[in-house]
Amino acid sequence: MLTWTDLTNKAVRLSRDTTPGTKIQLQQDMNTGYHLFNAKLSRYFSRKQQFADTVVDQHIYQTPLDCIRIIGMTMTVGNGVNQYKVPVKEIRSEYEWRQITSYNYSSNWQAFYIMLGNDSFDVWPTPSESVSQGIRFYYQQADHDLSVNDITNTSTGATLTVTNGSTLVTASNAIFTPNTKGLSLQLTSVNDLSWYEIIDVPTTSTIVLKSAFVGLSGGAQSFRIGQIPIIPQEYHDSLVNYALYLFFSSKGNTVRANQCLGLFKQAVDDAIEEYSSSSQSSIITDDSDYVNSWTITPLPGV
Repeated sequence: MLTWTDLTNKAVRLSRDTTPGTKIQLQQDMNTGYHLFNAKLSRYFSRKQQFADTVVDQHIYQTPLDCIRIIGMTMTVGNGVNQYKVPVKEIRSEYEWRQITSYNYSSNWQAFYIMLGNDSFDVWPTPSESVSQGIRFYYQQADHDLSVNDITNTSTGATLTVTNGSTLVTASNAIFTPNTKGLSLQLTSVNDLSWYEIIDVPTTSTIVLKSAFVGLSGGAQSFRIGQIPIIPQEYHDSLVNYALYLFFSSKGNTVRANQCLGLFKQAVDDAIEEYSSSSQSSIITDDSDYVNSWTITPLPGV
């Protein structure tokens, strides 16, 4: 994988222009290529899920801050042995939604939802009971500009202690901030150079990894913490190619510009073929013709 620092250094090196202004321009253009790549990929590779509490008599709910579009939703109804996780069908027609909701109805069994703008959704029937984490939705996440330079044992003067099977990592100095959350950690003093996503920062000297550490336990470990693009790692170079396309275009070097643009477009096409189809992706995408048997009316009760 390439971090934001890796990508920047590579773009500057290949441009053979080390002036500060060029570096800034290359970084801006890499972020433009990053957003374009993700938009073309439809973000199936990087989609996320989130839970929300179902609230009695509340039918409008907020989407996560980084949500571009909800892909699917289930709602939990009932409890104990009579608990069900019911798929909820999206309604995309405003006219059809008005027909459905013309009947004011409350139930603990939701059947439909509709997006309201880009930051909330409406469900029907109106929930008749509150359920902790009763709503599960998976969605396409927004990609944010890459901007965080690598944090290393050299830049901080700190080392790390890791334990096999544990998600907790401890630093010898207070080097972590709340902004460390969401970055990724790699130990550089071991043979296993796996990256681990950081999901929490309990203190300035401890972090929590998304996955348990699989290497050997040990202290005084050198490391780097970096910001990694959410696109598949084999296509990280495409961001550099897009920035170099614009760089060489501005220099009048049409041959190099077209070469870099061709590499970028080919990477996008390859990623779409490999990651966005239901047969190739690790995520099976829904078929628009699928019939949701749970939405058959009248609605069952629990």
